[in-house]
Amino acid sequence: MFHQWNEEPTTTTTPPIMQPQIRKFFTNSTGGQLPYDGESFYVNISSKGPPGNKRFDGANPQHVVNIVDFQNGGNVINSLNITDYLPVDWIASPLGNSIAICKYTSLPSGFPYNLGWPSLSCTGGTQLATVVNYGGGNYTNTYSYGGGTIDVNITTVGSFPGINHVIMINITGITINPGEHIVIVIKTEFAGEGQPYNSGYFDSGTGPLGSYKLFTNTARAEWDSNSLTVSESYRGYAK
Repeated sequence: MFHQWNEEPTTTTTPPIMQPQIRKFFTNSTGGQLPYDGESFYVNISSKGPPGNKRFDGANPQHVVNIVDFQNGGNVINSLNITDYLPVDWIASPLGNSIAICKYTSLPSGFPYNLGWPSLSCTGGTQLATVVNYGGGNYTNTYSYGGGTIDVNITTVGSFPGINHVIMINITGITINPGEHIVIVIKTEFAGEGQPYNSGYFDSGTGPLGSYKLFTNTARAEWDSNSLTVSESYRGYAK
């Protein structure tokens, strides 16, 4: 006797195409988390001096590390621009290791924390370039890696309060495969240290620890005809 089997039709599922993404993080200069007030990450900004000559005395923690994580999507990229607009009144630290450009096949455990401070060694990844002792103000330099180039341009506009610091990084001739990450690590410091103190500076709102100034960091990635932008903020409280 002949038996006919009724088989279910087979279907093939195509995996979804990975989409590029950009993210923004903050740490302190030892790779740890910034303090948290229950609503937002924050720093304390202190002052010193007599009432008639009071001045800003820097931030605690002294440095905030701004981290940009760009992950490639479904196509190979050979040219990538990343522009980081630092929070108003924050600048890339003029001395020591200021900026690292890293490449990762996969992000290390615990990312974004502990990326190799204080040497900015891109722990778990490849160090494409490091900016050291650029001296403050405007800066332009070209670094080479593996037949490609990394152009770094730092622009400073205005003065405190209201100084704007923009860091533009162009990576050319370095293959960024789907799924790989380009991570930009920027050690920053408060630009108002030593400047005349104004209690009205902390005018963005009131949080659990009092009046604060909101510091917003924006990064933009551009490649081919595509772009992505991300913004994150932390608070500065008067201390």
